[in-house]
Amino acid sequence: MTKKFVKFNCILVLIAILLASGCAYTRKTIDQPAKDVLIPGFSSSMGAEGDRNEIGVFHYAVTLQNQGDDSVLITSILPVLNESFAERLIAADPTQEINQTLPPGASLEIEGELRFDFKGLSKQDIENMGTVISQFKLCREEYLSIHGN
Repeated sequence: MTKKFVKFNCILVLIAILLASGCAYTRKTIDQPAKDVLIPGFSSSMGAEGDRNEIGVFHYAVTLQNQGDDSVLITSILPVLNESFAERLIAADPTQEINQTLPPGASLEIEGELRFDFKGLSKQDIENMGTVISQFKLCREEYLSIHGN
């Protein structure tokens, strides 16, 4: 019984040493990049669809610029709409598929068009709704380098 007890204690000590040595490795930190894709330019215009004043057509152009050190694959961009406009959007999903690589220092201009149902609204009502787009949701794929490798 004593030999079994000694063997059991030796095994426990070995397991404890293995666990302690496994927890003692140095962990590499991976720095998360700052926001490196910025919007340096944005323009927009609103008008009626031909002679159909109840349909509003909003044209926009947004410039994306990669100010980081790595290329970024822009997969899609989604204009985030003011709630008043979102409720009147005719298309179901304003997401634009981009699938373009944006190298460091490069810019990419994206143009889009949104259609709204303004039936029953005056020009003043539409102006009082505020800004159409409040921000953009950018979906991207990116590879991060691990420092020291």
